[in-house]
Amino acid sequence: MQGCSYPVSMRVLMLANRKSGKGKAAALADRIARELEREGHRVTMVQPGAPAPPGTAKETGFDGVDAVVAVGGDGTIHYALPELLRTGAPIYHAPGGNENLFAREFGMTGEPTHVLCALERRPGAPVDVGTVNGAPFAILVSVGPDAGVIHRLHAVRSRASGHAMYLKPILAECREPSLPELTIVVEGKAIVTNQRGFVMIANCQRYALGLDPARVADMRDGRLDVVFFPARTIAHALVWVARCAIGAPTDWPGVVTARGADIMLTSTTPAPRQVDGEAGGWLEPGESLRLGVLPGALRVLGV
Repeated sequence: MQGCSYPVSMRVLMLANRKSGKGKAAALADRIARELEREGHRVTMVQPGAPAPPGTAKETGFDGVDAVVAVGGDGTIHYALPELLRTGAPIYHAPGGNENLFAREFGMTGEPTHVLCALERRPGAPVDVGTVNGAPFAILVSVGPDAGVIHRLHAVRSRASGHAMYLKPILAECREPSLPELTIVVEGKAIVTNQRGFVMIANCQRYALGLDPARVADMRDGRLDVVFFPARTIAHALVWVARCAIGAPTDWPGVVTARGADIMLTSTTPAPRQVDGEAGGWLEPGESLRLGVLPGALRVLGV
């Protein structure tokens, strides 16, 4: 990229999800690592969730690094968040997964020259991180049929890849949809009370397949965007999904939207939830999800 003068001898931790993209992420990680090392950077490559290599600072591998490059999907970013927040290391996402919402939000690519130029722009721009019951997330939390699909997806991950792996879970979810009865309180005000449907609580405007239901969400405004779709049947839910493909939901009768930094979510029925595209357990009757924001807590390279 013209105009970049690459810094030398930066310590870069590369999180390479070698299971992502049928091996494409692994090849991309190797290519980026070679280019970074050619420019004088010191690269330590680890598989997310695996022990750090011998000699890496502490056991996490994040301590003492100047930057982190995540090569994989949004799950790679999600699982790195606690250590990114603890150490303050800035992050760059080289897209290697199915959706790559984090990379799309910031216009990131896997081109080594783009990564090198992003490193030059340290320390990176501050962006918000959401929290759900104290745990961090970058993109969104949702409760309802899309979360049901994510939960079902785990049973077929080893037999399919790419967007094709969603087909079986989607069909199963259509047969037995997760449409819980929800109550949502934002900044102390109930915006939904015991109503069936599904909800997305977004820190980022991006969503899978370009549907983007929270189209005005901003990762730098210190708030989360809530979008609730009322639905008693899967047919009704699919109508909302179809409408998301053609326009913002805020103008549609029945859809409830709100924005805030303190959100409480409860359900009278068991409900699956997903966090950043990963299965996030079940919301059981009597339990609650408390969502908040850590303003400017994450540093992002190349922004």
